Amino acid sequence: MDFKFSEKQDQLRERVRSYVEREIPREKAREVDREGKFPMDLVRKFVDMGLCGINISGEYGGMDGDIFDLMIIFEEISRRLPVLCWSLGNILLYGNEIISVNGSPEQKKEFLPKLTRGDTR
Repeated sequence: MDFKFSEKQDQLRERVRSYVEREIPREKAREVDREGKFPMDLVRKFVDMGLCGINISGEYGGMDGDIFDLMIIFEEISRRLPVLCWSLGNILLYGNEIISVNGSPEQKKEFLPKLTRGDTR
């Protein structure tokens, strides 16, 4: 059995790692922790990367990712700013995953394309 990540997963890791290095310098992470303000700007930048649909079916505009893809994202972000990882986890797991698994066809059609775009309204 091969426990190595696929090339696609390695590329995902590098993409998220670059986002973290570029958008969450250590001083920004300390500032978020110190001030206790929700980092909505960082969530928006994550959305702009197009990764909100990582675990949504391509049928709804998503990326057909799996739990390993989610864990790669969470691992890279939590290295610098755990609160952002927690927030994104709420969206990607409690939003995307629950609707994908338990939603009716009508709910999937209505909500999954929006979630893929990062539209949580």
